[in-house]
Amino acid sequence: MRGIDIKLLRERSKYSYSNREMAQMLGITERTLINWESSEEDLSPPYQNFLGQIFEDVVIVNAQETLDRLFKIVPAEHMAFWFYLGHEKIVLFRNSARHLNFTAQTRTFQNDEVIKDLEDISLTTAPFTYAVTINDAGESICDNRYKSYKGTRYVHYLQNRTLESILKLPRFMKGPKPLYLLSLENKLHKIDDRYEIIQPQGSEKVFTENDVEILMTALEHEEKNGLTELLNMYFAQK
Repeated sequence: MRGIDIKLLRERSKYSYSNREMAQMLGITERTLINWESSEEDLSPPYQNFLGQIFEDVVIVNAQETLDRLFKIVPAEHMAFWFYLGHEKIVLFRNSARHLNFTAQTRTFQNDEVIKDLEDISLTTAPFTYAVTINDAGESICDNRYKSYKGTRYVHYLQNRTLESILKLPRFMKGPKPLYLLSLENKLHKIDDRYEIIQPQGSEKVFTENDVEILMTALEHEEKNGLTELLNMYFAQK
């Protein structure tokens, strides 16, 4: 992250910090801040990390906007980014998961922040731990070796709703461990003006190999256009 990027973050953030407030939070002088904002040199990792925490709202908005764009490519009822937090933990930011309201046919971003421990293997943590893509549908979701079970529940339910299809795409950017995961649940198709969940046929996957290819290409594009910079900034040295 370069010094000139601070100005862009400040413009996108919902918080209107003054130069004095910004300088105090960073532990620098106002003159240093002004010099940074006109510099194309990379900031040191500790400052990148701190700026990421200050402007977490920009990271969240970026995730929301990215999911809106991905929905137009491969629509799904639930779409979310999980990020590697360090110390064998992953995080889902608050108000960053995209959910389609079927009644109103509108999308919402309303969720609590969730942190998971990678030692607790599940369909969400396995892609980080074992670097695998998970693509299942219908009852085969139950048979997935990474599915976590509760009691005798042997159906593909989650929070009182049916999971007809899932796609978990890990993305590697630095090192052997994925930096983030794109999670899609219940692929949709549009009938007239309404979206409906695609029902699986037997053990056939609902998310196709073409879907995976298109999404991977789209994510590469998003990474080149700012997603990578924001993620690296936020998670630097965590």
